[in-house]
Amino acid sequence: MVSEIRPDGSARVQVYGSSVSGNRKYKTEFRKLEQYLHTEEIPFEFVDVAADEEAKAYMKRKSLGNTALPQIYCDGQFKATFAEVEEAVEGFQLRELLGVDEEPVDHDDLTVPENLTEKELAELDALLNASANKEAK
Repeated sequence: MVSEIRPDGSARVQVYGSSVSGNRKYKTEFRKLEQYLHTEEIPFEFVDVAADEEAKAYMKRKSLGNTALPQIYCDGQFKATFAEVEEAVEGFQLRELLGVDEEPVDHDDLTVPENLTEKELAELDALLNASANKEAK
């Protein structure tokens, strides 16, 4: 399954996790997540928040402060926690949840007014994520 991990940025799906976690629950969830992605033939990039503070800050911002690991992103947008992935797997809807069969959306091309506060930016980000997740379902 390690061959499915693409650290070169070529994968649309990123799994945010920790390479140094001693948490047994996290390790079990990560192994299951790897298996789910492998079964669906979804390549992914592992992003190690233990080794990259910038990635950790990005993850917290995109998931509106959620620090539970692992977290799954597609095209740079927060898609799901492990619990949501398991629910999607049970309903045979993992690909839909992640949006991997849809055309990629370049969220960097969106124009956001410069005078928004941090709170307004977070709310806008949440709306965009909710909209993307709703379309995936």
